[in-house]
Amino acid sequence: MKIFFSVFLLGAILNANAASIVEVASRSGQFSTLLKAAVEADLADTLSKDGPFTIFAPTDEAFAELPHGVLTELLKEKNKSQLADLLKYHVVAGSYHSNELPLLPLKTLNGQDVKFTVGSGSVFINGSQVLTADIEASNGVIHVIDKVLIPQKPASIVEVASRSGQFSTLLKAAVEADLADTLSKDGPFTIFAPTDEAFAELPHGVLTELLKEKNKSQLADLLKYHVVAGSYHSNELPLLPLKTLNGQDVKFTVGSGSVFINGSQVLTADIEASNGVIHVIDKVLIPQNSGATESARSIIMRGIRMGVPHFNNGNHSACAEIYEITLRSLLMIPQSELSKASREMVSDSLKRVTMMESPTDKAWEAREIFDKLLASSTGDSESVDPTENTYESAKSIIMRGIKMGVPHFNNSNHSVCSEIYEITLRSLLMLPESELSKTSREMVSDSLKRVTMMESFTDRAWEARETFDKLLARNTVNSVSSNLTKETYVTMSIIDRDYMMIKWNGHDSVKLQRSSDFRNWQTIDESKGESKLMMPMGSEIKFFRTIKE
Repeated sequence: MKIFFSVFLLGAILNANAASIVEVASRSGQFSTLLKAAVEADLADTLSKDGPFTIFAPTDEAFAELPHGVLTELLKEKNKSQLADLLKYHVVAGSYHSNELPLLPLKTLNGQDVKFTVGSGSVFINGSQVLTADIEASNGVIHVIDKVLIPQKPASIVEVASRSGQFSTLLKAAVEADLADTLSKDGPFTIFAPTDEAFAELPHGVLTELLKEKNKSQLADLLKYHVVAGSYHSNELPLLPLKTLNGQDVKFTVGSGSVFINGSQVLTADIEASNGVIHVIDKVLIPQNSGATESARSIIMRGIRMGVPHFNNGNHSACAEIYEITLRSLLMIPQSELSKASREMVSDSLKRVTMMESPTDKAWEAREIFDKLLASSTGDSESVDPTENTYESAKSIIMRGIKMGVPHFNNSNHSVCSEIYEITLRSLLMLPESELSKTSREMVSDSLKRVTMMESFTDRAWEARETFDKLLARNTVNSVSSNLTKETYVTMSIIDRDYMMIKWNGHDSVKLQRSSDFRNWQTIDESKGESKLMMPMGSEIKFFRTIKE
């Protein structure tokens, strides 16, 4: 039988110079079912004159192997679109011969891919064997296959995630937040999907709390921060922000061949679904609080996330300082966000931390409080007046951040410095307008957005530091004074990012300009000496002067 068909097809090839795919198939005699289906689906005319096409043609025997009744149903008028979809799954635009069939997928006319493998001297397409290859036609090429190709039913984002096996936590959270149904049928969506491992890295007890019924809205807000309306593939992700379903932006950066979203790395990109696309990420995205005040839980989670890696790497002092500034941030939020009892707990812990000498002990003391707060209802409101809160001054917050951050920067631990500065920026945003003007607040907010976009810890530190300097130069802080040496008292007034004025011991003022490397300052105008100020500036600045005789 195979010999007969081979001889017949060889004759067809010799006489097919002007014959279309449909004409060649008709002459063969083994594609009557395929041709009938093409006519019923209104595809015969297209395959006769357009092209070029590559068609993977199932024989009549292949169609006969379909389950009983399937073909009869497909040939009914009401199922014309379904029949057309099936047939289009056998056709690829372009002319591909057997020696050209790639190992990578080809997209068929129904929009889905077919994949090729080679084994035992034969070519297979989605598991169907190519019996006879490279039958030429005027508008393309035919490859005879032994099974009807069945297009895969498009799977929704939820179905694709479920099959993967690495998103069980995400799926459970979507169900609890009443989002699973939306992600199953609507769209298109682009979802940045944290793995189970990513959720496991959240601080202890956080996920348990989020999954409670009373926190459904908070959980939904967090999940919506991972979803963008529209279908965006990795090569389409813009450098500009995209707005998520919770109304906030996410931002993308590219570095070392990888795509990052708010600092979370995209592990696997472009997983297709019927209603969008999935990008797998390695960290849970934490939405930014749109108001002046963050929740206690958000502050604690961020502090732990920043501090733990340093502690685990043996830098207990860095962890302790991050935890200390986190404790101070908690005391700044309204009592509606942090109960009186929880506030007292934080205050007492902060007192103990400041009295301890060991950075290890400081870190553990703060961490125990964080864990207790996360296990309790940190956000339980009380009938209190939020104005009862006492706030630190902007100057005090800035100077403490600089004091903590500068030594780490000078010791080349720029990551710690940048994290301390980031928390400091966030603390400033929690101040009321009586403590931080609207203009200054906008400056801080814009700086924080830039910081979270930057990959380099050095750049993050400098960005935040420049904002601090601008704020100190405004009415927020009039001047900064430091006892820099035993015999020299210096008053420093910042003009802008590039200039400052200093005065020491009654000598005339000296104007300094930032040098090109952004780390040193040089004298540009003086009458009493030669001066250099080493950057970055802090509460303790190395200052050197020589009085000219």
